[in-house]
Amino acid sequence: MKTKIVLTVLLSAFLADCFAQDDESNVIENMYRPKLAQFSYESLFEHQTSSSSESFGDANHELKRENLFKAKIGVPLYMKGNKLFGMQLGYSEQRFNFDTDEQVIDYDLYRYLNNTTFYNAAVRFLYKQDFSATRSMTLYSGFEMKSDRWQLNANSGKFFIGGIYMKVLNSRTQIGYGAIAGYELGVYSLWPLLKYEHKMSNRFTLDLTLPKSAAVRYKINNKSYLIAKTQVSGWRYNLDGSFNGGQDDFTLRKADLQTTLTLEREIHDWLWISFEAGFNKNIRYYLAEPGGRNRDALIGLRPNDAAYAKVNLFIVPPWKLCQPKNP
Repeated sequence: MKTKIVLTVLLSAFLADCFAQDDESNVIENMYRPKLAQFSYESLFEHQTSSSSESFGDANHELKRENLFKAKIGVPLYMKGNKLFGMQLGYSEQRFNFDTDEQVIDYDLYRYLNNTTFYNAAVRFLYKQDFSATRSMTLYSGFEMKSDRWQLNANSGKFFIGGIYMKVLNSRTQIGYGAIAGYELGVYSLWPLLKYEHKMSNRFTLDLTLPKSAAVRYKINNKSYLIAKTQVSGWRYNLDGSFNGGQDDFTLRKADLQTTLTLEREIHDWLWISFEAGFNKNIRYYLAEPGGRNRDALIGLRPNDAAYAKVNLFIVPPWKLCQPKNP
């Protein structure tokens, strides 16, 4: 969805903070290090999906599993003084596994989804400049290919640009304001951004990245975190029109509300693993012509609520790089 990349980009923006001098020792002790690279596998488990359409007819089928593999790698290209310029490469594959043991898939869209792999390849850029110890500006941009085939065009491409201004209010609170504008598979968008992080105590932190997510992070110790989160998650893919014998492309769009609990645990200083579980509630799900929105849906889909799980292996900056510099 429109703001799907925002949380990852904003977390990456804090990389420069690891290299800044700070006189308060508890800042280092309580630092939540950013994720520089991630490799994850997530699943929506068995649930019923129904659809309705005047053109394609109605259907009801059981989806056994919706699986998504993601990889993201951040590369600092320039880092000196108060400036940071970096690049992130992203790749994902998504598959839908319908129940074919008990019933034949006699609906064109479901049959196509069951036999197709969907791809997302992304290149994103970030520039951050610190104006002082308490104020900074981050700019980011990038493009993605989101489709069932390797072809970048107006129906399968996403392009975006945005920025956020961050201000440290005190030793426990920082806030940021910004916006992101983009073009995604025929749809233009403009979204405001609000970033708010407040350390409620030495163990509890409130982390808001709106309109994307709201989370409360609990520090068990320096090697473990427990995170309760509610976030909007989703995707949009270009579909080859051959799924119904046609020549025109279509757009398949889904948005969900996920409520999860995550345990993050250190394997090694720079290598961590997390286990996430929760529930997924659909907000909207439809097939439309390129550029179409929910009101233009050719097929409206209504999946039931489903259990959700994710395993994530990620890399963070080593502690020695996050220590304050000697004056």
